[in-house]
Amino acid sequence: MKKLVLILSVNLLILLILFLSFDIYCFVKDVRYNGRFYVFENPLTAFKYYARTYKRIFYTEKNYDIAFLNGVWGKYYRAPINLSSDKQPVLIMGCSFAFGNELTPEQSLMGKIAKYTSRPVYNRAMLALGADEMLYQLRTDRFYSLVPKPEWFLYVFIPDQIRRTQIPCSVVDGGVYYDKNLKIRPNINFPSFYSLKRSKEYIHNKKYLTQTLNTIKEMKNVSQKHWGNDTKYVFLFYNEDDNIYQQMKPVLEQAGFICYSLKDLTDIDLTQNEYTVSDNMHPSEKAWEIIVPELVRKTGM
Repeated sequence: MKKLVLILSVNLLILLILFLSFDIYCFVKDVRYNGRFYVFENPLTAFKYYARTYKRIFYTEKNYDIAFLNGVWGKYYRAPINLSSDKQPVLIMGCSFAFGNELTPEQSLMGKIAKYTSRPVYNRAMLALGADEMLYQLRTDRFYSLVPKPEWFLYVFIPDQIRRTQIPCSVVDGGVYYDKNLKIRPNINFPSFYSLKRSKEYIHNKKYLTQTLNTIKEMKNVSQKHWGNDTKYVFLFYNEDDNIYQQMKPVLEQAGFICYSLKDLTDIDLTQNEYTVSDNMHPSEKAWEIIVPELVRKTGM
C-alpha cells in the first residue's frame, strides 16, 4: 500500500511539474504577445516573474479599491511638476508606461516633457490600467478641481490596454474601483494557457479594438466640454506592432488626435534592454530622452 501511495505521489508531482512548466511557457508567450517587451533571461527568471504576478493577483488585488480621486498625490498618481512656469500645462494619461514605472518623476515621461517644454506637467496615468480608468477620471467634477485646463493632452497607449478595456469598473464618489464581485482581475487568468487564448481574442478582435477606440475618443469629447476646443490631443503608440497602430491611427486622426508611433519618432528599437528599466519592459530614462525631444519638435509642444 505504501509503495502504491509513493508511486501515485511521484506521478502527481511529475504531472504538477509538467503543468507548471507548460503554464509558465504560456505565461511568457502571453506577456510577449501583449507587447510588454519582457525579456526572460532564463527559466528561473521566468518562474520568479510568474510567481510574483499570480501572488499579486490572488492576494493583493482581490476586491481591491483603487485610485480614489482624493487629491493625495504620490500613491496612485505623480505629483505635478514645474508649477512655477507661467505656460499652460501638459496633461499625461495612460498606464504604467506613462506613469513611469521604476523611474522618478524627473526621469520619466513627465520630467522630460517639463525639461523640453518648460511647461507644468500633470500626470494622471495609473499603473496597470488603461483607457476606461482615464475616462472615468475625466467624467468626475473632482478631476477638474485638481487639474487645470491643459494646452496639450498626451495619451500613451500600449496594445495590452485593449484587454484592460474589458475590466468591469465602476465610479463611486469620484473614484475608480474594480467590481467587488470579481475574485480576480479578468484581464489576467489562471492558468496561463487560458490567458494566452484570451489575449489573442482580445488584442486582435475588431470588436474590442473598436470599444477601446470609442473609449479614447470619448475621453476627448468629455474633457472638451470642460476645456473648450483649445486643448490639443496627442496619441502616442508605444509599441512595435504597426498593424494595430495603422488600424487606430485613421480613426483617432479623424476624431482630432495628433498620432505618433515609436517608428514615427525614432529608428532605434526601444524594446532592447538598454532602453528599459530593470523589468526589461517599461521605458527607461534613456528611452524618454530619445522620444520626448522629437515628440516636442514634431508637435510644437
